[in-house]
Amino acid sequence: MRGLSTCVIAYRVNNCENRYEGWDARVQEAQLRMFSYRNPVAFWALFPQSTTTLGSRTLATTPRSVPADMLATYAIGDDRMTGMSRFTSYGVCALCGKRTTKSGMSRHLKSCLAEHEPSRGKAARLYRLRIEDLYSPIFWMDVEMKANSTLQELDDFLRQRWLECCGHLSDFYIDGTTYTVTSSYGMGPLSVLAGPDERTMKFELGEIPSKGSRFHYTYDFGTSTELKLRVADDRLGRIGSEPVHLLSQNEAPTWECEVCGENASWICTQCMYERENPFYCEHHAEDHDCDQPEMLLPVVNSPRMGMCAYTGPD
Repeated sequence: MRGLSTCVIAYRVNNCENRYEGWDARVQEAQLRMFSYRNPVAFWALFPQSTTTLGSRTLATTPRSVPADMLATYAIGDDRMTGMSRFTSYGVCALCGKRTTKSGMSRHLKSCLAEHEPSRGKAARLYRLRIEDLYSPIFWMDVEMKANSTLQELDDFLRQRWLECCGHLSDFYIDGTTYTVTSSYGMGPLSVLAGPDERTMKFELGEIPSKGSRFHYTYDFGTSTELKLRVADDRLGRIGSEPVHLLSQNEAPTWECEVCGENASWICTQCMYERENPFYCEHHAEDHDCDQPEMLLPVVNSPRMGMCAYTGPD
């Protein structure tokens, strides 16, 4: 039935004491395969001599919403991939509804923020962050936060908007220091097992160095979703009462059904082990040719898609 998910994968990984060791070979391949779906060009650049079945195929799971004139052939060493696309990611401004490219959104927000700034309230130092999936350029968002907002508040926002599935741990990594939460089992930074460079997330964003600073975020230390964050700009202004204000987000990419080529609604977490395209439409999802065709998760606009039990924001 729908709702079963890659928790099967997550359990097998989370049983390992070290996130990088002891993985079942099939789990490793599934995670590499998911990486290849999100960013096929980067995958072939990192693993040009892959000995898995991934290495002998032309990947078919680049998002389909790409203009025909953007199709290209990439050459990486001796490997050539035909049919890959120079995917241009578009997003929508949450302030005015304007649709523009990912790079264009940064320029647009500089003027749009001034036009839509609340007239009431005390001005404060604000930071604009560009947040992206670490391994893929197609999932991204822009947010603005007050300088006295904490990493805990940013963590809460990311979980609610993009990531939360099973209450996993998370952390930020900034300039050699890890900022994390204390788990209910006492395994967080306040426990005796904490390292010398671990801190809580009760850390104000304004303590991060200025514009241009970059840092890293991980949700779930088994089936991990990793994000990169950059301080794109800072200003004196107003954003209202919320600690994190969404400014823009990528448009949801669409994926082709493996069977018929129509827009996919589901991703099969069993097919992630075995096929180059695990995406299926409503009609073909439950009865597609697979040992466990019920292992489905919905296609969602999130870097957490197809991982653990994630089904999208509540």
